Amino acid sequence: MVAPTVISRADHAISRQRIDPDALKVLYRLRKFNHTAYLVGGGVR
Repeated sequence: MVAPTVISRADHAISRQRIDPDALKVLYRLRKFNHTAYLVGGGVR
């Protein structure tokens, strides 16, 4: 598996306000239960 490229907040212009609230909800919930999750191309992976 190829390691993901994680772009820090300082290096991109996408704010959380521009991300679908349901996608953020899924990301936060997965992290809460110790899963790793990424927002990739508008979808959660």
